[in-house]
Amino acid sequence: MATEKNYYNLTEYLVVKYPDQTFRLDLIQDETALTNETFDNACEWNEENSLDKPIWNDFKDDFISTRSAKLQEMEDKKTADETNKASAKAKLIAGEPLTEEEAETIVL
Repeated sequence: MATEKNYYNLTEYLVVKYPDQTFRLDLIQDETALTNETFDNACEWNEENSLDKPIWNDFKDDFISTRSAKLQEMEDKKTADETNKASAKAKLIAGEPLTEEEAETIVL
C-alpha cells in the first residue's frame, strides 16, 4: 500500500500558481524562514518565461494559507480513511454490508 503524502511544499505551489513558467528551486529546509533575498537566491527563473520572477513577499501569505489548507485536506482525508477502515472491519466481522467508501479502504 502506498504511503500517504503528508506535505505540501513551495515547488508544488509555484507549479500551480505559474503553470506555464519553468524554474529550478533549491531545497529549502524551512520555508517559513524565507526572505525576499533567500527566495531570490534559491529560485532560478527561466529567462524565457513570460512572467517576471515572483518576489517572496508578494505571495508568501497566499502560499502559507494555501499550504495550511492543503495540509488540513490531507489530514481530513487520512482521518476519514481511518474511520472508514475501522467501520469496514467492524461490519465485515458482523456480516453487515459496507458502504462504497468503506469498501475502498480494503486491501486485497
